[in-house]
This record gives sequence, structure tokens and C-alpha cells, in this order.
Amino acid sequence: MNSTETIQLVRYVAALFPAVRTDPHTADAWHDVLHRYPIEQARAAAVRVSERQTFCSLADIVAELKRTRAVALDGFRYVPVPGDDDPTVYLAARREQLAAVAAGHRAADPEALTAARPRPVAELTAATGRDIPEEL
Repeated sequence: MNSTETIQLVRYVAALFPAVRTDPHTADAWHDVLHRYPIEQARAAAVRVSERQTFCSLADIVAELKRTRAVALDGFRYVPVPGDDDPTVYLAARREQLAAVAAGHRAADPEALTAARPRPVAELTAATGRDIPEEL
């Protein structure tokens, strides 16, 4: 979130919560805390806070953002990428996947395994249901 978006967020929160007081430095302080979050997530967090309480502080928005990210990352599974035997590649790919999932993007589904060749089902099941010869 850039500083212009932070100003928009402060105005949005003030509109959602009329009791919130702002001054010319409010956006600067909020930007110092919220700069790493996307504006869309911060607005959504403010809306979720407004659904359950009548006053909102910066700490309430941050707590909601953290809660939402924790829910998104619950059950995160790393999807291997080519070359991730190298620790640098692995760490970069893992960080990228974590950031994407935390931002609300769904993790890529791993590719399904495919059979090497078709199996001869008719041959494999030809003897099914026949009696076993006594000489065996």
C-alpha cells in the first residue's frame, strides 16, 4: 500500500466508524504500520471489524489482517518447482508461494501422476471368476 492508498483507507475507516478521530498525521502513522499490506485486504479487514464492533483502531485492523492471513496459510503445502534442490531456489519459491497464499491467491494444484502405458485390463481380468484347476 502506498501513502495515497493509506490516506484513502484512513478516510474509509473514518466513514465506517464516525467516532474515529483523525488529524493530518494519522495517515503517516497508519502507513508506517500498514505499508506491507495491500489496500484491498486492509479495506476488507476494516469491513469485517465494522461487522462486529462500533469502534475501530489501527490495532483492530492489523489483528484482522493477521487473522485472515493465518486462516489463508492454514494447511499451506509447498509445491516443488524445478531446481529446488538448490536452497536458494527453494527458499525463493517457498517465500513466493507463501506470499501468494497469504494474499488470498489459491496455491497451484500439483500435477496428477500419469501412467507410463495403458494396462491390458482384459488380459488381467480374463481369469477372474474361473475355477482353480485341481492340479495346482
